Amino acid sequence: MKTKHTQGEWYYRNHEGTQYYDILISDGLRAKGVARVYDKNEANAKLIAAAPTLLKALKEVINCNSIELPEDIHIEVAKAINKAIE
Repeated sequence: MKTKHTQGEWYYRNHEGTQYYDILISDGLRAKGVARVYDKNEANAKLIAAAPTLLKALKEVINCNSIELPEDIHIEVAKAINKAIE
């Protein structure tokens, strides 16, 4: 599975006085915008900013040979990964 999304640690920021959150990535010197969430709900911005970390964790779970997932859980994890990368 090749990664197509913007690489790096995503984070979110609200601009005071606005009704949106920016999803950003930083190279240590400057921030680069990944997305803008036009929603006052901070939980949505948190979830979007966490997406690359969640995707990585799901890939690790599904590829882990030391644990055996129940088949229904394996199917749901695979669906979630496919939804994120297709």
